[in-house]
Amino acid sequence: AKYAQLMVFPWTLSWDYSYDALPDLASHWRDVRVLAILTAYLGVCAMAAWGFAKRSRPVLLGLSNVVIPFVPASNLFFVVGVTVGERLLYPCNVGAAMVLAAMGSRASRAAGGGRRLLL
Repeated sequence: AKYAQLMVFPWTLSWDYSYDALPDLASHWRDVRVLAILTAYLGVCAMAAWGFAKRSRPVLLGLSNVVIPFVPASNLFFVVGVTVGERLLYPCNVGAAMVLAAMGSRASRAAGGGRRLLL
């Protein structure tokens, strides 16, 4: 959830996320941060389900560019040695931009804006 927060609100960046920069989750289900983590994972699953239901390849491609680079940096399968690092989000930000562009394109076509803006 900290990475999702950094992707949406990047003005809280820090140069050092050392050992005690983020407190541990002491009480598992009573901590609000656990709900934030579950919300982030459910959001990714909902976005994938929506992409599969609409057969939107650009959304699924962007979502895969968010998830696949994040898995090695997430400390899920092996310890990376980094608590939180913005440098681990660089490829994920590209995927998030792809998802937003694909969803914006789909929304403009659904609203009847058939014209495209060329820059």
